[in-house]
Amino acid sequence: MAINASGLDHTPVSPEENRIFGEQFGPGRSSRAMAIVHVAIFEAMNAIVGGYQSYTGLAPSAGEASLQAAIAQAAHDTLVALFPSQTTSFDALLTRIWPSFLTIVPRPTVLTSVIERPWRS
Repeated sequence: MAINASGLDHTPVSPEENRIFGEQFGPGRSSRAMAIVHVAIFEAMNAIVGGYQSYTGLAPSAGEASLQAAIAQAAHDTLVALFPSQTTSFDALLTRIWPSFLTIVPRPTVLTSVIERPWRS
């Protein structure tokens, strides 16, 4: 999804699309955007699994959490911040895949305490 967002960002906007051309224009800013997404994914995974020093100082998870949900939410949130005109497509993908993650966690309240869902279905 991140690579597609970057590629779409460099594609001219057709009249029926509701997005902005060049939010992360150029190879330098595009590679920076991909790095930010992947650091967020690393931080989410490391907070749950552990084993590495955090780049950002994120504390380890205090309880059970869905690794897949944390990774998906971290990618979603950073992509929304970097490519705000594509928020609708990011929300749609996360909404579509989110229910499969909830079955992994025995108590969904634990999940929401680890990663905050800023959007509502």
